[in-house]
Amino acid sequence: MVMESDTESDFSEEEEYSDYEELISDDDESDGELQRAFERGDIKPGLNFAADIDARNKEMKNDVAGLEQKLKEFKQSLPWIERLDFTNTPAPLAPELDVEIAEHARVRETRMKGTVKELQPG
Repeated sequence: MVMESDTESDFSEEEEYSDYEELISDDDESDGELQRAFERGDIKPGLNFAADIDARNKEMKNDVAGLEQKLKEFKQSLPWIERLDFTNTPAPLAPELDVEIAEHARVRETRMKGTVKELQPG
């Protein structure tokens, strides 16, 4: 059985803290670099992102012949139209909604009976 000494565990904790401090200092350095670049005018306020220089200078072409060739490659000429139709019944209601609808129907029916009695000459 190998026992770990206190000095070894202290060393690993110190190493862990130093790694964390390095990460924080790296973040501070990159923030400082960004602030200096902003002051020089290299970056403008707002959303900044790295863009390829080639993408900016790329000329957009409307290659009609190439597009028509690709369309011919993947266009399918089938002798019939394939379709798949589904006819599904509505899903069952949740029990609490079913009870609520039944109660509403009962109340409505009693109201209608009362209205019919009032309308009948009597």
